[in-house]
Amino acid sequence: MMIIGAAIQAVTLLLAGLAFWQGYQIFGFILINLTTVAWIISEAGIGLYALETVPDIVYVVYSSAGYVATGIAALTSKSIRDSALGDAGFLWLFAVFNFLGVFYLLFFVKETKGLTDI
Repeated sequence: MMIIGAAIQAVTLLLAGLAFWQGYQIFGFILINLTTVAWIISEAGIGLYALETVPDIVYVVYSSAGYVATGIAALTSKSIRDSALGDAGFLWLFAVFNFLGVFYLLFFVKETKGLTDI
């Protein structure tokens, strides 16, 4: 679920950036909404993976860090959009981060199916 969600996010952000760059803002906003759905799918996968692999306190710290990161992204997004990147570059920047996340998930995160703590 994590890989699928991150890949969908990356592609929809890439396409949304292209839509904004070409002047199709409505289509871009629709794609951003699809990105939100993909984020929900990805977060469900991350939550399940973390619950299976880490102690409860680590999961609490992970969840808290997610809220802090979301706050930082919300506070800095306007300044990034107003910079030379613009709306399209802003979305492409986050698409690159998602592609890096897909790469990380594919090559560095272990599969937990069938594993137990016993």
